[in-house]
Amino acid sequence: LELCFAQYILSSEDHGDDETSVAQHSDSQHTFSDFVQLAAGKVTSDLRTLFPKEYADAASPILRSFALKEDGRLIGAYVRFLDSKEHLLRDNDGAASHAERKLAQSLLYPMGRAVATNWTNGNRREAGMFLRHIGASGPTAADIVSATSRQMKKIDPVRMLESQMASLRQSYENWVDDTPELESDFPSEEEMTEFEYAEKVHKEQFAKLEHRASQFSQTLGVFG
Repeated sequence: LELCFAQYILSSEDHGDDETSVAQHSDSQHTFSDFVQLAAGKVTSDLRTLFPKEYADAASPILRSFALKEDGRLIGAYVRFLDSKEHLLRDNDGAASHAERKLAQSLLYPMGRAVATNWTNGNRREAGMFLRHIGASGPTAADIVSATSRQMKKIDPVRMLESQMASLRQSYENWVDDTPELESDFPSEEEMTEFEYAEKVHKEQFAKLEHRASQFSQTLGVFG
């Protein structure tokens, strides 16, 4: 499975450089890479669902031997893949088409199943990545995350709160890092127009972050 995720194609953002320094890949190579990693994500989810970590604490030695404990690299690989496809989910915000449903189900169902099944020993980074799709990723993504959140709350509400806070904190840090800046002390009219548009988009992103915090609060409710 790790070799499947090794098919990941690095983007210019991964290199921290422009596209000219990144090896170009054909559309068929990108399609193959996505197909293999989606399949690997589903298989990983099935394995983590069938052989949860909590088996490690079972009284039966047979059950203990079934526990999938060393899944950190697989989790990290799928988190990286989902992060690279997040813009596609964001583009579906407000849509309710067949394509929107298929995309959200393919990317989020596998992670949601594995997170809920293993939530007693849940991976907070994985959960934070998953939970942030409760808003601005389309109605299907919101439904998947909301349904999974209800199960997570039943199992361990405190851990879910910690994951929600981690998700908001990471998104806020990214938002701060993306603050638009003028590159010139004497910008042209075109540069000012671009800067004003970037500022507008930046403010809209913060509004979405506030909305997500509100959704988290409603999902968590009052525990006890």
